[in-house]
Amino acid sequence: DSYRVPKIPTFFRGDPDLWFLQVQISFRNSRITAEAIKADAVLAALYMEVLSTVKDILLSNPTPADINRRIKSRIIATFAMSPEAKLRKLLTGQVLTDGKPSLILCRLRNLNDGACDDSVIRSIFFDQLPSTHRAILVATGGDDLNKLAEAADKLADSVGAADTCVATVSRRAPSQSTVESDIKRILASITSLSERVARLEARNNRPRSRAASHSH
Repeated sequence: DSYRVPKIPTFFRGDPDLWFLQVQISFRNSRITAEAIKADAVLAALYMEVLSTVKDILLSNPTPADINRRIKSRIIATFAMSPEAKLRKLLTGQVLTDGKPSLILCRLRNLNDGACDDSVIRSIFFDQLPSTHRAILVATGGDDLNKLAEAADKLADSVGAADTCVATVSRRAPSQSTVESDIKRILASITSLSERVARLEARNNRPRSRAASHSH
């Protein structure tokens, strides 16, 4: 059967499972079913560090009939994060927190292999947000994670760039306490301004009241 040359993306070490899913889609679209052809396409997309982990498979004589399956299994076993490691990172909130809150939620979900239900994910997600945002979201009483993430995005946008409003573990980025302090300072300024306006209005109303009493 004829087939097209598959378009294989460069190997993504951060998520081998996802990369092989892309590869499989490419094979399907290109109508490739032969193990040897699949293996050749996969190997061409690997850089040397990864290629060295399957060297013994490549040097096997005779060539294994399931060579592509063996290469895939070896690479995933070597570079993919184990379910235990994913769960540990999830429960300890070890996730990149740059970008919008909805992106943080996606990262948390990617670490979850079905071990935790939405209530646990919700709690961990809230831990990644500034306390001021967390309090507002809790007050809404919503349980839909997608809607909560959308609301968190809007909150982040309302006080500035999203990457300065979510908690961050970056060495030089502002800490959560710094962001919260800035928000409190802004709110205090707004409150002070409102009080000053109220006093001015009250002061302006007094002469009118006296003038009205003299006219009687």
